Amino acid sequence: MAASSAPTVVDTDLVSSRHIADASVVVGSEFRIGPDAARAGSALMGRYSLAELRPGLVVHTSDAVELHDLTSEITQRPGLTCSIVLKGAVDFLLDDRPFALRSGPDDTPHGQLIYRAEPVRFVRHARRGMHLCKVNITVSPEWLAGCPGSGNLLPDCLDHHLAEASWTPSAHAVQLAHQLLNPPSVDGLVGRLYMESRATSLLLEAFARLADVTPRPSVPDRDRRRVEDACRLLAGQAPDGVRLEDVARSVGASVSTLQRLFHAVHGTSIYGVVRERRLVEARLALEGGGVTITQAAERAGYKSAANFATAFKRQFGVTPSDVARRART
Repeated sequence: MAASSAPTVVDTDLVSSRHIADASVVVGSEFRIGPDAARAGSALMGRYSLAELRPGLVVHTSDAVELHDLTSEITQRPGLTCSIVLKGAVDFLLDDRPFALRSGPDDTPHGQLIYRAEPVRFVRHARRGMHLCKVNITVSPEWLAGCPGSGNLLPDCLDHHLAEASWTPSAHAVQLAHQLLNPPSVDGLVGRLYMESRATSLLLEAFARLADVTPRPSVPDRDRRRVEDACRLLAGQAPDGVRLEDVARSVGASVSTLQRLFHAVHGTSIYGVVRERRLVEARLALEGGGVTITQAAERAGYKSAANFATAFKRQFGVTPSDVARRART
């Protein structure tokens, strides 16, 4: 059995077409990229990673802007790919059949799985200036066959070639995706185990959602609107200043009902949603380069910069200092 490849990770502004071509061998063969990128030597600006963590388990992350209108092609091997798109869209062909992966309104994360029972020709047309932030986890048929109970591992909706299924990532799944996008600077076995644990946890959630292993009650549109109204009311409050009684009263629900609806819609508590959204706002502010870490902590509702750094690292897998440093470079 072939040894797992060394990860190809680019943490600089420019990602060359050569890096992408070299890394592509872990997912397929006969890779080609458009002439504009080949001539310029660079294809992306941002972060790009493609690694085979162990034979049959590949993680591909990208948080980058396309530098050219270009076409890339590769013959993909059989397997199952689980994707989370956090921002942007990917339009591509698999043996001339069109597919589209895209985040929802206001960059709502979207999850999708596609099963390939045989090799396929993947063709993607990218647009200059498009910002794509995504995580792909690909597992081979051999990896799937090595799992206990693998005969019934895949949901019924993925039982044929080029079958696809969508799923809605929970707040926890989004957190795992951010940790894969921004892993700690740890080499060797520890670093690989960190990435592998997050990747398999994401696969677990996707499979569970599709197989209804942990079903959640359906939420009527009226109750979903209640949750969104509550989110808007909470947006201007710090986590430690939230009065659930006032928020629940404003949307016409009891505190217990509102808590239940938040779990059903977001997979976490009201406090968890508030904390996550405030941390996202703080990260965006840091990436914009216009605030200090202390100011970002205040935006997120933290009086202690140390507590803010701990929560930030837990949420995104990277420290506020790392984000601020990248914003300055």
